Amino acid sequence: MQEKDATNLISALLPSQHDEPYHVPAAELGAYADGEADDVTRELVETHTQVCHECSEALEKLRVPAVPLPVVAARASYSRIVAFAVLAIGLVAIALLAFWAMRPRTAPASAGGDVKPAEDKNVPAPAPSASESPDVAVEKPDDNVSPSLRKAIQLAWTNQKLEAPAGLAELKGEQGRLLGGSSDGVPFALVSPVGRVVQSRTPALTWKPLEGAVGYTVLVVDETLEQVASSQQLTQTRWTVPVALKRGHTYSWQVTAIRDGQRITSPALPAPQAKFKVLEQSRMDEINRLKQSQPDYHLGLGVLYTQAGMLDEAEQEFEALVKESSSPTAAKLLQSLKAMKH
Repeated sequence: MQEKDATNLISALLPSQHDEPYHVPAAELGAYADGEADDVTRELVETHTQVCHECSEALEKLRVPAVPLPVVAARASYSRIVAFAVLAIGLVAIALLAFWAMRPRTAPASAGGDVKPAEDKNVPAPAPSASESPDVAVEKPDDNVSPSLRKAIQLAWTNQKLEAPAGLAELKGEQGRLLGGSSDGVPFALVSPVGRVVQSRTPALTWKPLEGAVGYTVLVVDETLEQVASSQQLTQTRWTVPVALKRGHTYSWQVTAIRDGQRITSPALPAPQAKFKVLEQSRMDEINRLKQSQPDYHLGLGVLYTQAGMLDEAEQEFEALVKESSSPTAAKLLQSLKAMKH
């Protein structure tokens, strides 16, 4: 009897075939999705969604938060900005590379098609007059040209004259007598180096032969007349100092000839000593830097050699300068140097 009554009760509670299907109200689904449903509603929703596909889908939709339209629009706008920025940077990079590849590497041609001649790095044009201040275009932008050398170049070019280096007159002494030879203390002439500055620490000494001499010996002394080098008996008229001399120091040398069993020395009193100086290290470094960076800079090298007292080397540079240019100032500087040597 009890089982029959329970069956009848369940049948009464279940919907009939013609009834509309039951669904959980949207308010109760929303409360469940937000975690605000009471225990009865929560039990109802959980039980019903297990058998009702439509209510289960509705609940899942309520659980997925909707993205606000403004946020989506903002993200899309930001993406477009980033893409545009990347494109702009790429276009700028391509333009720079094209400009670098197409830049001119030679002097631009004139309207008539003639190429503009390269600037003469040795001689400014025109030659300066007394009323104009020369633009020393010979001074190429180069760290190896010191301010003092630039000033010396400017002064030499403006005055059209070279200044003799300090101490050169004392070093030369009566150079003409030593080179020419005489009966007054110079029986035979000494050739080189006399009254000069040499770059090598082991210079070669040369002299004229003495008629009838069968051999020669050479002696080198320092400023205190202390012997620093001497030779064995030689038959030739050239000898290289075998020891490294000190830079920045001055030395004297003499040659003794052996003839008819007699020893004849040149120079001897009352003739002056034959002197030479070994170039200072700092000056040699400056010359080497300029020669390496601008080997054809004849004016700059000529002035630098003159300052160092290396007049033979300076003469070579000024001769090259005159040969390469038609400037009268270059010719006058060469004349000034030649006068300085004699």
